[in-house]
Amino acid sequence: MIKFTLCLSLFIGTFLHAHAQTTETCLSHELFSPLPNHVATACEFREFDTHEFNRQVEGGSREYFEKEGTKSRITYQWQGEWEQRPSSVLIYKNYQNAVEKIGGKLLYSGSSAYFELEKGGETYWINVLTDGSGQYTVTTIMEAKMNQYVDFNAKEISKLMAEDGQVTFYGIYFDSDQSVIKQESIGLIKEIASYLKENPQMEVYLVGHTDNTGTAAHNLSLSKARAEAVVSELTSNHNIPKSQLTAEGVGVLSPVATNATEEGKAKNRRVVMVSKK
Repeated sequence: MIKFTLCLSLFIGTFLHAHAQTTETCLSHELFSPLPNHVATACEFREFDTHEFNRQVEGGSREYFEKEGTKSRITYQWQGEWEQRPSSVLIYKNYQNAVEKIGGKLLYSGSSAYFELEKGGETYWINVLTDGSGQYTVTTIMEAKMNQYVDFNAKEISKLMAEDGQVTFYGIYFDSDQSVIKQESIGLIKEIASYLKENPQMEVYLVGHTDNTGTAAHNLSLSKARAEAVVSELTSNHNIPKSQLTAEGVGVLSPVATNATEEGKAKNRRVVMVSKK
């Protein structure tokens, strides 16, 4: 019985500590203070997730759309007398005024309210929902790219090189119009290095590709600079012999998708490893 009580106490203590950490993380992402006499009773934080939003379009109809990024969802519980609980209108109008005060805008208001806000260089999408009980929930998406944690491994690279003589990498990242490799690319580059070390006889081209943003001449130069950055990373930090690697860039000349959409442009921005033999 003593052992069970001790285990239960440890479990409860661990749970409460974890809950407190989650709540703290969640609340740190909240943009606005809660209404008076409200406390946060539920809090959910996701590094990357999606949420559906509404906006009013021409003719007064409602359009549904989805946004993705860092997500927080906080529920606030009314702590006062039932008869004095705030109305849905009061809650929605308070958030509307707060958003508009710092340059944001109301997208749609009905049984739920939706807002868009630019703040500190970030774009936020906010959904406020209440059920008339005085309780309300605020869901916020801060637009962000997903961190890619799963990459090709050396074994998969070897298989594709043997079958196709080339591998396309989308996990090597650069800031817009830059050729400095971003930190989140290093995991994949380590796997490329492992493959090259396991196959010292293999000589390859590393070919940079861009979308059509900017001039063709500029993109040709940028694509080669990015390929050269990958070669430099492999030779300087992973001890790959320079004789195994040649950097090339083809700019916009070999697209795999249309450049008329953002999705297509993302597919065209890539680095391809091609066997010389």
